Amino acid sequence: MSITGAQCWPDFVAQVKVMLRSVAESDLPALEWWGWHDAHREIIRSVFEQSLRGESVMIVADSGGFPIGQAWIDLMTKKDKGAGVLWAVRVIPGFRGCGIGSRLILAAEQSLRNLGYEMAEIGVELGNEGARHLYRKMGYREIGRELDNRTYRDPGGTERVLITDQWILRKSLSGDVGSSAA
Repeated sequence: MSITGAQCWPDFVAQVKVMLRSVAESDLPALEWWGWHDAHREIIRSVFEQSLRGESVMIVADSGGFPIGQAWIDLMTKKDKGAGVLWAVRVIPGFRGCGIGSRLILAAEQSLRNLGYEMAEIGVELGNEGARHLYRKMGYREIGRELDNRTYRDPGGTERVLITDQWILRKSLSGDVGSSAA
């Protein structure tokens, strides 16, 4: 018997329990998300090691023991300006639009407040209008553009340079939007 046409069933809403928590070393392979980010394995490991030294914070949105979202905070790059830099804010497709990204950003902002930071900054790649809209909705304001360069080795040992052309958005953690450029 062959199937000659596709069948559709009524839509339904499924609830997913999500817990925000700090990254554990055992999470690192899962943060590669089935190979989507395996080329950045060295970056993931490096940021985790920075978190152990208090130089960064890594937060995951855990569902059933698997990180379906993540946000990292660089505590050092703009510390002299009182700003923590959010990056690698991402949610697995299929879970986007459920508020997980917003909750990760709010948790990152609270972490920065707890550590005494005055501002949060986030970069968004040119063309990623969905993320840019979300950040604006959450109170971030554009302050400029920046090229971010990261050198790393891929799993095969080849040195790579990741260059990201991005808008920089800033938010005051006390409620006032910072106005000076980065």
